Amino acid sequence: MKPARIAGAVTAFAAASLPVLLPSAALADPAGDLRKDISLVRSFCSPFTQKVTGLNGETVQEGSGSVCVSKEKSSFRVETKTPDENLVVSDGKSVWSYDPFMQQVTIASFSEIAGSSPLGLIVSDSPEVWKKYSVKRVSGGYELSTAEGGDRFELFVGGGSIAGFEIVSRDGRKNSYKLGAAGPLAAGTAFSFEIPKGTEVDDRRGK
Repeated sequence: MKPARIAGAVTAFAAASLPVLLPSAALADPAGDLRKDISLVRSFCSPFTQKVTGLNGETVQEGSGSVCVSKEKSSFRVETKTPDENLVVSDGKSVWSYDPFMQQVTIASFSEIAGSSPLGLIVSDSPEVWKKYSVKRVSGGYELSTAEGGDRFELFVGGGSIAGFEIVSRDGRKNSYKLGAAGPLAAGTAFSFEIPKGTEVDDRRGK
């Protein structure tokens, strides 16, 4: 992903001219470019704003919160503050989705959901996760889709930073996240979840 020396002036000239003769589409590798861009992203914390739009482009919901990513631990933490509090956190093995108002938490295996969320893709370098996606360039980033026609993702990443991502459902609804200025991970950022007493637990790991 991520040339032997050629003897002879004629051969060297032919090899140097080859990219010019080939169609640009044949040389394009959006999937490789995306993985390279993601590999440059370091661990960070960032505020975000969220917008959910309906089929006709109308705003259904707006929200805000913060996201932290640890590339070394293949982990992430998303805290939504408005309009409702919610927490999604992964330690690279399990993913907890906690609703404090409902006092409910759902637990899933990271390996089972890594390919179904933009953050899962960002922190995972598993070939098994990536190989099912077709990748093409869009303005400011990349679009990822599968042959099954499920949710489509757009990742706006480049220069070692992530500007945002968007989840487009099969019916055309969009859930867009715009990230603010990124900073280093705060000391003590937790990438695990201690279930509060009295919380209803739906543990789907291994099911």
